[in-house]
Amino acid sequence: MKPTLAIMNRSTVVPDSVFPAVVASNQKQVSGDFAEYYGKDASLVFVAKSEQPPVGSWQLVVSDTVPMAGALGYHDFTKDGNPIGKVGAMTSMKANALWTVSLSHEILEMLADPDIIRAAFVQQTAVRAMIFAYEICDPVEADELAYEIDGVKVSDFVTEQWFEPHRVGVPFSFRKTVQRPMTLAPGGYISVYRVGGGRWQQINARADLHPPGAATEELRNIVYLAHRAEVDDERAIRGRLLPYSKIPNVGSRRERRNRARAEWCVSTEDGGS
Repeated sequence: MKPTLAIMNRSTVVPDSVFPAVVASNQKQVSGDFAEYYGKDASLVFVAKSEQPPVGSWQLVVSDTVPMAGALGYHDFTKDGNPIGKVGAMTSMKANALWTVSLSHEILEMLADPDIIRAAFVQQTAVRAMIFAYEICDPVEADELAYEIDGVKVSDFVTEQWFEPHRVGVPFSFRKTVQRPMTLAPGGYISVYRVGGGRWQQINARADLHPPGAATEELRNIVYLAHRAEVDDERAIRGRLLPYSKIPNVGSRRERRNRARAEWCVSTEDGGS
């Protein structure tokens, strides 16, 4: 069952009269362009300032600002556990950004990952890995990459194949603004987490990349090459690996001696008399 997504105007800078056309264009994007690649749909309805959203609906609120520093929009949950997105129309305008692109951005990302739990795991080496946040508009989010539907600018978005590092020969974004998986278009970015220590960090596209959509060296290292220290770590581990024929039998004295103390178990055998 497809959700109902209430587009709510709570801003002072965008009149209600603008929204019906904007919502209609976003409905075409969701049911056409987005659904073609993600197999998901939603019913978008406009909720004017004097109205309340349908009971149980998802919500996307257009206000003047959003309570998140440096953000034009974001998505989260209501107190009832339903997805909610927020877009700052005035904030977008002050940043010389199109609020309609920010709106489309948040709509698509809410539908692609409503529970904000999806991520792509990429194993770099034997001991290093990265987790990529499933934010489908971030890598191609610049207004210059947006496209029009009935005169309304909407956001480009990456396909699911963008998150698969070894994919070739398929579209990686709707407008084909990137040509390889896990690459960033000019103005794009992506949030990543280093497994085994660290924290979420944002990687931004470099402004001097040619051609557009080429991988930044930083992102290329993260996904494909691995840093020198990581390569050395992997070689050191592989140097200690045993071929299958030489692995000691479980429970044998040699196998027990190879265990780290943290892996030892307390014996349950009774002592002799």
